[in-house]
Amino acid sequence: MKYLLPTLTLLLLTTGVFAQSRRELKDQVESLSSQLDSTTTLLTKTQRDLGSAERKVNSLDTQVTQLSESNKELLNNMNKFLSASTQQSNSMNKTLKALENKEAQLKGLRDAFSANDSIALIILTDLKKSLGENAQVGVQNGAITILSNNSSIFGSKTGSSTIEASAKEFLGKIATAAKKHQGFMVSAENNSNDWAISGSRAAAIGEVFQNDFETPANEIKTSAVAGEKDLTIIRIHPSFDNFYLWVRDNIKNGN
Repeated sequence: MKYLLPTLTLLLLTTGVFAQSRRELKDQVESLSSQLDSTTTLLTKTQRDLGSAERKVNSLDTQVTQLSESNKELLNNMNKFLSASTQQSNSMNKTLKALENKEAQLKGLRDAFSANDSIALIILTDLKKSLGENAQVGVQNGAITILSNNSSIFGSKTGSSTIEASAKEFLGKIATAAKKHQGFMVSAENNSNDWAISGSRAAAIGEVFQNDFETPANEIKTSAVAGEKDLTIIRIHPSFDNFYLWVRDNIKNGN
């Protein structure tokens, strides 16, 4: 008995300590299990969040790719549009330039015609004053036209190509009116029923203009017509050949 009591006491103490340790261990296990469950739950939620985030990132990547492609297509379309607009603008500028050149050409032609018409009116007025109101003077196809019977210039002798003295004064007034204006020339056309007579009469008028009234030879033209009319037609007109060449070069050079 002496030794049994302490032993029992020690055993009880040991049993009590062991029981307490089991409870503490159980509590720790339960605590750890709870922490593990919380961690597992948190991990699962984190995995779900990561999956959702990854899906969002993939979606954003897809959207960025689509936007990038759209931007490329938009930039390509804009470049095409700008290129087409530039070409159209250049084409319009060329068209406007061509229209401006044509307008300048037309203005030049209108000015030239107006100038010739104005000079023709001045010459017509001068001739009516110098030749008299009864003179057969008019404007035809842009030229001042003076009509005269052959007998008034060459006399009444049949076939004569000698110019009467009185007719030289008449021709002199015409030459004076023509020489006042640069670029105008004189044409003499003789009409009769004989080619040879018409030719010699036209040549005689040309010689008088050149020799007696100092009209330059390159500003005189003569022609003969065989027909029923017995008259001489003298015209004062612009140099149609030079005027035609000027118009042709003006249009050709785009001036």
